[in-house]
Amino acid sequence: MVFRLWAIMMVLVLFGIGFMWVVQIYLFEQNYANASLAETRKQMSIVMESLASEDISHDEHLLDYLSHINSELFLVSEDGDLLQMYSAGHPVKSRREGGPDREEQMIWDSIQQDGKYEQLQAGMPYEHVLRRDNHVFGYEMGFPVTYDGRTCYLITRNQLQITRTVIDLNRKQLITMSVFLTAAASLLAALLSRQFTRPIYAIKAAVDRLTKNDFTAVPALKRNDELGQLSRSVEELGGALQKLEVLRKEVIANVSHELRSPLSLIAGYAEMVRDITWNQEEQRNEDLNLIIRESRRMSDMVSDILDYSQLQAGYSQLRLADYNLYDMLESETAWYRHMAEEHRITLDLESEEKDLVLRIDASKMNQVIRNLLNNAINHTADGGTVYIRVRRRTPEENARDAGDAGNTGDVRHGKRPTEAGASGSSPQTSPRWHVAFCNPGPPIPEEERALIWERYQRSQHQSGRRLGTGIGLSIVRTILDAHGMSYGVDCRDGWNVFWFDC
Repeated sequence: MVFRLWAIMMVLVLFGIGFMWVVQIYLFEQNYANASLAETRKQMSIVMESLASEDISHDEHLLDYLSHINSELFLVSEDGDLLQMYSAGHPVKSRREGGPDREEQMIWDSIQQDGKYEQLQAGMPYEHVLRRDNHVFGYEMGFPVTYDGRTCYLITRNQLQITRTVIDLNRKQLITMSVFLTAAASLLAALLSRQFTRPIYAIKAAVDRLTKNDFTAVPALKRNDELGQLSRSVEELGGALQKLEVLRKEVIANVSHELRSPLSLIAGYAEMVRDITWNQEEQRNEDLNLIIRESRRMSDMVSDILDYSQLQAGYSQLRLADYNLYDMLESETAWYRHMAEEHRITLDLESEEKDLVLRIDASKMNQVIRNLLNNAINHTADGGTVYIRVRRRTPEENARDAGDAGNTGDVRHGKRPTEAGASGSSPQTSPRWHVAFCNPGPPIPEEERALIWERYQRSQHQSGRRLGTGIGLSIVRTILDAHGMSYGVDCRDGWNVFWFDC
């Protein structure tokens, strides 16, 4: 990455240097020639206006003056004879005095060869930029004049000798500057590349340590840019993984403990039936019933773990159909009464209506009811009562929820579903019933009410029986999210109320 960043910066620098070369070397000549031509045209325009109506022979110093403006000046007759020639304000021999020398004659011949002389004979002025080997070395201007009462042609030529000197000097300076800029840019690009990639390497090192289960690794970058945000995200990820690792160890310990107890009971009572009570029918049946009950308890724990894994992985899809929720509540409550009676706990089901037909997945909703009942029983003291209450939602509650549509924040330490539900299924867009599972006990601490819906979390304040794997409420949350139902927990007046709206 350091090399790639360095290469990208160097490409930009070289592009800038190349652009500067093109502008200074290839466009400088043309721009300078155009500027000089415009300046000469401006100076000659006034003269040309007066020369169009005057005879230039009347002013013997006029041609000297014009040759000061231009490097070379030629006065040519209508027949093509060179009458006068000036160079930098100094007259050169005319043809009347024996004609110009060989070099001067070559200059005049080049004027005739350019094809512009014919344009002058037609009475039209001309301008021409002179080039040699693709380089600008001067420019010409020609226009008709009157000399000694006859039509002649005045041709001026300005050779840009100073331009070549400037260009050569400019080229040498560009070479020096290009070498210096390339070296400086290369060093600066290398330093900036390393400076830019250093925090990336720090973040990578932290991520590598996280992949090796070192969840204490943090990049520790104090920056306010995107890399700082990424560093903080990795830091939060490390904290979350560290917390998850603690929860993983805790659930393994919980599951190991929960499975060891029924396994010990099953093994002990099976040996007792085999060795002692096999011929005592009443005692044998009691021991076998305990074995069956503990086996079912183990099966339920394993099923909870598997169901939660499938729900989280998205392998379990809802199979929606019309079912009567009251019948499901009544059936599950009747089944759990046997477990509650072991602790002298009473289950009381009460509903304003018994025709609670909903489009739901029956097996999944049975899991919700079982887990909420099991949670309520686990956290109710011996001899207590658990109330299951179903009532119709009020118009005020529906209006309040309609005003909060789309809000996915906490709803009394639960969740209000989005419009499409958590898993894309069709939600109950206007819930009609409120279902509550109420158990007596100390209130769940405020800081724990949002956490109990997470996997493997338990409320540590309770003196409950701590049965199960700790993922019952996580399964409840996942299933209710899939149905698009809101849910939550309220703690008031010595009661903990777990509820959902459907």
